[in-house]
Order: sequence, then C-alpha cells, then structure tokens
Amino acid sequence: MILLRAVMGLTIVTSLALAAPLRAEPEITVTGQRLDREQARAQAVDYVSKLGIARGITPAARWIDPVCLKVLGVDAGIGGMVSARFQRIASRVGVRLARPGCRANAVIAFTPDAAGYVRDLERREPSAFDELGEVQLADMRGGNAPLRWWYRTGLRGADGDAVMAVPPLGFQITPEGGTSTGGGPTQDVFASKVSSLIATPGKRELKGAGVVVDVNLAQGKSLAAVGEFAALVLLAEIRPLADPPPGSILALFAPGATVPDELTTQDEAMLKALYAMPLAREARFHRGKLVDGMTRAVLGEAK
Repeated sequence: MILLRAVMGLTIVTSLALAAPLRAEPEITVTGQRLDREQARAQAVDYVSKLGIARGITPAARWIDPVCLKVLGVDAGIGGMVSARFQRIASRVGVRLARPGCRANAVIAFTPDAAGYVRDLERREPSAFDELGEVQLADMRGGNAPLRWWYRTGLRGADGDAVMAVPPLGFQITPEGGTSTGGGPTQDVFASKVSSLIATPGKRELKGAGVVVDVNLAQGKSLAAVGEFAALVLLAEIRPLADPPPGSILALFAPGATVPDELTTQDEAMLKALYAMPLAREARFHRGKLVDGMTRAVLGEAK
C-alpha cells in the first residue's frame, strides 16, 4: 500500500495561479560547437562525476519495477501536462511505466514553501529521509534550492528477489511485510572479492523518489523546463548539485547558465545508457558504460 496521506495532508491543490511564476513556453535557444572524441569523453566524465552516479564503489541504481508518478499541489490540467512530459521521457529512455490507476512510487509536489513542506513531511513521516546525510537533510529543511529531491533504494539478488526491506519514502510505506532498516543499502554490499567486472552479488534499485518544487524560487523558468528537470532526477539517483554540469537541464538554476527547456543530448544519453546497461556490475563498469554512451551520443554515433 502506498502512503500518500502524509503528503496529501500537506498539499494544497490549486489552480494555475500557484504555478503562475513558471513560464508556459520555452524561450531559450542554445547553440554550441561540435566536440571531438577527446572533448566529448572529458565532458561525459565530468558530467557523471558531478551527478555522483555509480560513485566510488557503489553501483548505479535505477527503477526495476514500473514507475507510477503522481503530481501534487496543482490542478489536474497542469498535473496532466507534467505527467505527460515525464511519461514521454521515460518511454524514450526505456523506463517501464505502470498502468493507469497504479499506486504512486514517484511524486512531484508543487508548493510555495519547499523548506516548510519538507519539515512538515519529516514530522509526519520521520523515516522518510533516512537515506540522507545530515548535510543533505539540512539543505532539504532550509536553503534556497528551487527543487529538492530524495530517494528510497533497495537491493535485489542476482535472481531478482529483494534482499532487504525498504523504509518509507514519505510518499509511500514499506513493501508489504517490510520494516524500517534505518538507512539505505551500504556500499560494502557490492565490494567484490574478485577483480572481475563480470557480476556483483546483487543490484541496487530505486524503490521510490520524491521531488518538491518551490514555485516561488522557480520564478521565471518554464513549467516545461521544471518538469524536465524533475523527470531527470526522478529517473536517476543524482546527488544534490552544488556545481551542475554545463549543457544539462540540471544547470537550469545556475547563475548565468543558458540551457534549453528540455533534456539535453547528454541528459538523455545518460538515461538511455543507465537503463540499457546490466545492473549487477561494479561501479567502475557502470561509470564506463555511462561515459561511453554519452560520448557516442554527443558525437552522433549509432549504438
């Protein structure tokens, strides 16, 4: 059973007025020079490093079960536009989507006060942010980030069976029969005793993801761009970005940055590589696959 009651109790369903600070149509056109292979690869390495995907010895995680998105805090028309954009992106990159009427495991919530929203959610569901470090949690409770996000991850064995219970995301409860573990999967689970890149004992997965959009802090950005940003961080396990990579939708709020109102070639190539590569591999294998897929996409090479 999915727990939406905590968030539903916090969210004020409104009309377009709540999202009024967000522009309805994109206005930015971006041009750039063609990169050679060395430049494209260096750009991809920088991108993967900044996002923190497959960092250190922790392999990448992605959705294995179908994703069911719910949009909160806006009227049905706006929610439908955000959902449709998310579904198009998910379909393009190979993410399985749940059928209509599904129970939400991914949520985008619009609010005029993201910090207050997070604090209230934490009071209602104390274990919602168990996988966040103290610095990350402090940034969620305060700060001035227009978008704030977090994940619930799990582990599956090589045979696909879950090997640990997953505590609540805040938007959901644990799987049936599950109990809180007080934190996410630890890195040493995947520390292989062999030097091979063939396989790991298990695979990491995204079990839940939440994004809170502060509509006041997102003023001047289009609803399309905000929706694309939210879709990207819902579909990949991305750490908070103090220094987002250039040429990515993740630089949408970076001072002086000029980015399109949609996923860039890098963004989409990363997602496609993430959802195509085998999960039961070491982190260095994942990093290599992501960099390779992004490099080829930027150079316009076929798979």
